[in-house]
Amino acid sequence: MRMRDALALLSVAALAACGGKPAGLVKMMGLTPNTSLQKDTREIRCFCPSCGSQIEMGVKACPKGKVCGVPLSWKDDYSCGFCNGTGVCQACFLMEKEGGKCFNCKGKGYITYQGKTPPCPDCKGKTEGKCTICKGSQKCDFCEGAQKISKDVIKERAKKPSEGEENVAPVEKKAEAPKPPAEEKKAEAPKEEKKAEEPKPADK
Repeated sequence: MRMRDALALLSVAALAACGGKPAGLVKMMGLTPNTSLQKDTREIRCFCPSCGSQIEMGVKACPKGKVCGVPLSWKDDYSCGFCNGTGVCQACFLMEKEGGKCFNCKGKGYITYQGKTPPCPDCKGKTEGKCTICKGSQKCDFCEGAQKISKDVIKERAKKPSEGEENVAPVEKKAEAPKPPAEEKKAEAPKEEKKAEEPKPADK
């Protein structure tokens, strides 16, 4: 058993001894897109703190009854991990979008290029030149500026565990030790040095 798993089981056992229930883990992964041209990769997943299995939000006990089955508790709300609990639109913050305006056209809705004024490729002029992520509110679009996300919203938006797949809590990957070469050439046996021939006696 790994030290990390042993410590996790000890903490769960201590909580059980005190009559408490370990809290389910809520992981908010991915980054807020900066523009409409970027893919939104954000997602929420919930995990059992004891065995690390992915579970659904709000379950009373880990469904892995044969190997875990620990009773669980959940908080009423969680700090938004997509704005780091600030409530601020991360696209506006990172791209320095002044006043919630589109960073590309500066709020005009179009760009000037070689005497032409085509629609802005980011906001396309449809949002009146505003940030396409927060629509100009400068608030985090995920928590709507509340800084926290309720457990009901998490339950609705969290990714459900996939059947037949091994879903475990993400852990930091340790650097792998360098692998030995596939085939090592056998060291050749040192060749015997030829002995210097003794000079033959001169013929009389």
